[in-house]
Amino acid sequence: MRRRGFTLVEMIAVVAIIGVLLAIGVLGITSWGRGHRLNSAAQVIQQTLTAARMEAQTKCTTTSVSLGDVIERSVRTEMPGGSYEWITHGNAYMLPENVALAPGDGETMLPGQCEFLPTGCSRMFPQKFRLVYEPKPGRVYELQIVVMMVTGQVAVQKRCPKCGQFAVFYGSKCQACSK
Repeated sequence: MRRRGFTLVEMIAVVAIIGVLLAIGVLGITSWGRGHRLNSAAQVIQQTLTAARMEAQTKCTTTSVSLGDVIERSVRTEMPGGSYEWITHGNAYMLPENVALAPGDGETMLPGQCEFLPTGCSRMFPQKFRLVYEPKPGRVYELQIVVMMVTGQVAVQKRCPKCGQFAVFYGSKCQACSK
């Protein structure tokens, strides 16, 4: 005798497998969202700092990026009589919810602003600061942004799980410990 259709046991097994796959997918999407919020904030700050540096070099003037809850770029404009004023340039960027600036690794204070000179050099002390994302109390994700004083170049660093230091990663290799 031939059967048509599926047994109850087969149906339950298929539903259970689909449920497990959905649970894995949802967990992956939520953890991706956490990292994406922090990475996108770091990328916007890096692009803003780099754009300010390039503008200082191309226009032979001093540019500034104010660093706080709102990231804003300004251009120093010379006025008659030897004075100058800062004119806001471009769009301001507001940090996402639960993302904050913190002093860099080994630093005790936050830079209020970063200035770029016409040579491309930066005037910022301290030279590094962290972006910290805390979605829940006790759960912290962080990246460090470093502005090289002499060259004005901007790098985003993440903490190496092996050596515990902030470093630039080339692919999956940590620059600090080469692992």
